[in-house]
Amino acid sequence: MTELASQTDEVTLEGLARELERWDDEPAGALALRAGVRRLADPRRPGATVAETAILAARRAYRDGDPQRLSRAATRDPRLTELLGPFVGDPELGPWPFADALRLSDENAALWLPLLRRAVPDKAIRTFVQVMLRTRRRNIWMPAAEAFGAQAVRDGELREALSEAFRRCFPGGLPEEWPCGQMVDGGEEALRLARRILPAACAYAARGGDLSALPGYSVDKLLALSLPGDAACAAALLLGLDALLGGEHTRAPALAMIPRRIAELPPDDWADAVLRRMAERIDHIDAGSEAMQAILTRLCAPVWRDGREFRRLDGLWSWLETARWLVERKDTTALERMRAAAGAAATAFAFRVSGGLPGDAERALEELLPRLRCLADDVLYDTTPAVRRAALCAETLALLEHPELGALPWSKLVLRATDGKRPADLLEGKVTEVARAQVLLWLDRHHPGVAPAAW
Repeated sequence: MTELASQTDEVTLEGLARELERWDDEPAGALALRAGVRRLADPRRPGATVAETAILAARRAYRDGDPQRLSRAATRDPRLTELLGPFVGDPELGPWPFADALRLSDENAALWLPLLRRAVPDKAIRTFVQVMLRTRRRNIWMPAAEAFGAQAVRDGELREALSEAFRRCFPGGLPEEWPCGQMVDGGEEALRLARRILPAACAYAARGGDLSALPGYSVDKLLALSLPGDAACAAALLLGLDALLGGEHTRAPALAMIPRRIAELPPDDWADAVLRRMAERIDHIDAGSEAMQAILTRLCAPVWRDGREFRRLDGLWSWLETARWLVERKDTTALERMRAAAGAAATAFAFRVSGGLPGDAERALEELLPRLRCLADDVLYDTTPAVRRAALCAETLALLEHPELGALPWSKLVLRATDGKRPADLLEGKVTEVARAQVLLWLDRHHPGVAPAAW
């Protein structure tokens, strides 16, 4: 870090930005950048480059003593994510939200995990990425897997943890087909871990990790694996391909393989969250690629209509999430294609995507109450056609997000919908606190043991 070698030299925004762009992930360089930013005077101008913008975001965080400024800056501009790495974890900016891994909300965890891919590893970061990987839902363990693999490249403790987990999950290395019978005993729990370790291993490989730590793993073997029939394992394999897109030498072969793997997805299996994640990465690689077109075609297709009973709701909700994602991307062509294909979900599409929620609370209640009654009443629910049930649930969940309904007492709202007939297991609390959990309980009564993945 030549430009920051002397504590008496003048520190400039341009010089710090050049050093940030050249940072080689080593702790010494991170320490020098941290010291430089703390000494930087206000340049009184916005950043002219992404690196300069990252330096200014870090300066504001140090000035205010607010580490959340880093996560907010990365949320506004994802290009800053890895450039802010050297500042993440600096004790001068503590306490860090991720230091209390067990209490951190999913929402906050999702903000911090991408920033940890290039952070200087320490005890808190090691604990955080492993806890998130092993204990949280898919929307959290996906970025945790990549952070784990990236950190393991340069941290011995995490590399050993990744190696140990990989050997346990794949004692004979990557098989020709997966999942298969070569996994050690452990049943579903061992398979669950393997689904999370596989993309972490791919992230490790993409960033140039020493593959001797992963005996029997190779990028060629990973690319040769066809999608399995198990939906969760298929999503994990796609997530591995997504991680390979992040590596300079693994990007091209992974990009070429994506259309073939998407074509292997069964009609009623959805890996929409992974595909959306892939698309966001491909945006910065080749937005017009065959891979991108294959992803968008699959995401926009109403495959939820062909799903098995309970999975139809899961697929519909994920499909509506894709539509909201397309709104953020301003992809009006794809949105119109989805709207035209909505069919029985046209009202749910309007509520969730097109700003069609009733404007006032009274009108929203008029829409919500009959839907709540149908969900709460076993006879009404069981005599409603299957496709309508999926749309009904999606419409209800969308209406429950109405801002003027969130503070209402949930149990009284349900009793109003059911004319005073109290359903079993009725929860107490505000709509924002318990409504979604209540819908899950009702659905579990009709579809025991099947939890939705999309919501």
